[in-house]
Order: sequence, then structure tokens, then C-alpha cells
Amino acid sequence: MSPYQQGELDGLCGLYALINASRLAVPTLEKKECQDIFRTALDWLGRNYKGFPPMVCDGLTFEKLRSLHKRVFQMRWPTISLHQPFLRNMPQRPSEFWTRMEEEAEREGQGMFIGIGRGMDHWSAVRKITSKRIILFDSDKRKFLSRSHCGFLERHNKKYIVGPGYVLLLRANE
Repeated sequence: MSPYQQGELDGLCGLYALINASRLAVPTLEKKECQDIFRTALDWLGRNYKGFPPMVCDGLTFEKLRSLHKRVFQMRWPTISLHQPFLRNMPQRPSEFWTRMEEEAEREGQGMFIGIGRGMDHWSAVRKITSKRIILFDSDKRKFLSRSHCGFLERHNKKYIVGPGYVLLLRANE
């Protein structure tokens, strides 16, 4: 028998992904700042959502993460803005999706986080994307996902789905 690890009994990966992607966008963020925003975010969620206790166990939806960023993160860190790179320009082919993902992950002053569906139901920040792997900056200690196991549409017969609608960018604006 092994002890449970942080994250195994809760669904706070989305909050961690927001914080970790913010750190990738602005590497100078201090641990104390991140602890303060974590506490503020939990307080805000508790005041604004009646289903807060179940949310802690079941996880944060895309809409709740977007609201959390707007109402908490942007108030604290106004120079970090949230973007959805595929919102108006959905890729048609896997090669187009992965090329754009690689490009976005490489940009300076930007952090990416993704929703990973099907076999995982998890949010994670992304450090880098190569031709073979998605290198994660993850609260659950996962190091990477093999791209060969990831599809970008539900109809793709892959272990995981990394859908264009669940790719978010945090940009440090000057």
C-alpha cells in the first residue's frame, strides 16, 4: 500500500495548471505570490459557487477556470491575459494542430495549459511540445504525454484527447 499523493483525492489540477502556466509566462513569480493567489482563488470559488465542496473533488470546468482567471488572477496579475488560440481558427488536420501547438508552446512570455480528456480528465501546464511528446509542467508529477497517444478530436481513436477548445494561453503583456 502506498500513501495518497496531493491531487489523488482532489480535483484542483485546473487551479494548479493556471498557477503553473502563469509561472511559465512570468518566471519571476514568487512562491509566496502563488500561495496567496491559491488561497484567494479557493476563497473566491467558495463564495461564488454553491457546489464548491463537490468541485474540489470533481474538478473545475473550462468555464470556471476562465471565470477564475478573470475574477481573481487578472485582478492580482493584470499583465497576464488569457487567450484561446483555436477559438476562431480551428485546425482541420492533426498536422496543422500540432504545428500550431509547438509554435505556441515555444513563445517567450507565455504559458500554455491544456485539458486532457478521455483517459485522464486532467488540466496541466505545458513546458514544451516536440514531435514525439508533450512535455508537462504538471502538479501531478507527470512528466510528459506521448503525442502518438493523443488525438485532437473525439473521433480520433487515441488514449487521450487534447482538444483545440481546451488549449489556453496565458500571456505576459508588457
